[in-house]
Amino acid sequence: LRPGHRLSLRLPHTAPPSLSLYAKKATTKRRTDMADKPCSATPVQKRARLTDLSHVIPAAQLPEGDPPSVEYHHRASVPPSKVESPSSSTANILAPSCTLPPEGAAPESEITVVIPVRDGSLHVRECLKSIQSQTFPGTLLVAVYDDASKDETLAVVRESLCELRAARSTFSTLLVCGKQPRGPGYARNYLISHSRSDFLAFQDADDVAAPARFATQLAAAQAHPKAIVGSRVFRIPADAQPRWTEWYNGLNETQLMLQRFKEVTVINPTWFMDRRVFVSAGGYNESFPFFPEDMALFYAHIERGGPILRLPEKLLGYRFHKSSTSHKIHRNTIRDTRLAHLETMVLDHLPHFSIWGAGRDGKKLFNNLKKPNQDKVLSLWDIDPKRVGTVYDNTLTGHRIPVIHFSEGKDKTPVITCIACGRDGAFERNLSTLELVEGVDYFMFG
Repeated sequence: LRPGHRLSLRLPHTAPPSLSLYAKKATTKRRTDMADKPCSATPVQKRARLTDLSHVIPAAQLPEGDPPSVEYHHRASVPPSKVESPSSSTANILAPSCTLPPEGAAPESEITVVIPVRDGSLHVRECLKSIQSQTFPGTLLVAVYDDASKDETLAVVRESLCELRAARSTFSTLLVCGKQPRGPGYARNYLISHSRSDFLAFQDADDVAAPARFATQLAAAQAHPKAIVGSRVFRIPADAQPRWTEWYNGLNETQLMLQRFKEVTVINPTWFMDRRVFVSAGGYNESFPFFPEDMALFYAHIERGGPILRLPEKLLGYRFHKSSTSHKIHRNTIRDTRLAHLETMVLDHLPHFSIWGAGRDGKKLFNNLKKPNQDKVLSLWDIDPKRVGTVYDNTLTGHRIPVIHFSEGKDKTPVITCIACGRDGAFERNLSTLELVEGVDYFMFG
């Protein structure tokens, strides 16, 4: 593309997506609050390149077909009965009485709350009500992207946003109505590209913010401007996933970094950050459907040297339900994303290592390693007498790797663990007998 052109990705409804590029001559000056160079794809962004956040086409300039409609209300109360639904015509991209903030203007609000939603009518009202109840006294933009919901989500969101503006005179709202599903990564990028706030807060439409959430996290982000700031969580329902909740809320400051290869240690719905942190990390991957875009951004931030801060307060009600989008992401996609980060940050820099687990998960880890890292594997560790003393003969790669008892492996560290934790405690007891140091002698992969 020639300088001065804008770039957008159009993702079709089918999966996997095929990409088409649309370039249009820019008619307004470049945004001054975005990065000056295109966002580069990270190793885990295999299926679709991230929309260049410094060249996002404003809604009114999107190509014809199925552009989203945008409704922006600046600290104005509109009764629900008077809110007009946007026409289905592609010409009516902005609601008649609404305009976006002027290009190049100072931030309209200090914080933008970014909320993607699809078929979330059951919980989104409670989510937005929790934002209305915030103790934060400043200006705030509540930005919601309805990703072509088929239920009553859009009507519920419109009514809730009107109630929010009526109750909080310093709160503005932005509602984007997608005509076809594009996924949460695209939705969040789109909302952020249409805001000018210095700080960004992220929340899922089925979660609930504690009243002090934004005030507490804003103070932390101002004190740590380069960090992703998260928090502990309380669960909805209270007894949901007790093993995971105990692990997540119990992580100390060191473990937040060391155990990130196992799972994201500061979850996306708790995130709060300076806008520059988001841009530096490259924004969300827009692969659709069902890609762990939050994990990819979390890892990209860390790979760029970004710090992680998890506040001790429980500032988010994290809801569990089986229809959650996160449960639809295939485990292999999540594993590949975690492995790419593990290789980039650890394995590529080791002369050799072992794998704890000679069963399915350990072998899958080995088979998905890059060839140079496969060559570094010294041994597989196990406790099963049927495996110990055998050789893992991989006919596809030509590697023959001895399987040894874990107690004999201390001189073959570091070791990457592929064993589930927190079940009967057996693995933790075996690990403790070796007196290994996490982050030096072993790394949790799960």
